[in-house]
Amino acid sequence: MSRSPFNSYMEDDIKNRYALWLAEYNSKLNYSGSVGMWQKSSTGRVNGIGGNVDIDEGYIDYTEKIKSAGLNGFSKTKTISTLSAPIVTATETGMTVEVKVNGETYSGKLMKN
Repeated sequence: MSRSPFNSYMEDDIKNRYALWLAEYNSKLNYSGSVGMWQKSSTGRVNGIGGNVDIDEGYIDYTEKIKSAGLNGFSKTKTISTLSAPIVTATETGMTVEVKVNGETYSGKLMKN
């Protein structure tokens, strides 16, 4: 939808609830809200395609969203924990190990036998 009717007719709860695809043929987008995609021209050219094509700028990685949700024939991906490299402090009697998993810190002391 182009910016002018969008601003005139679209309710604020819709603007805030969805990733929007806004058309405004200009060198910059003159909309202060958040959009998922901006269609900035309909007169682009691509080798091998006869006629004009739209030129869009995407601000959301829709490919990743489709893959992670298991849509369009992709298997749903599982969330993998984030893990930092362990910090190891060694002494003569053992070592202390600290690691962060999903932002939580875990630590323990390993004793020498």
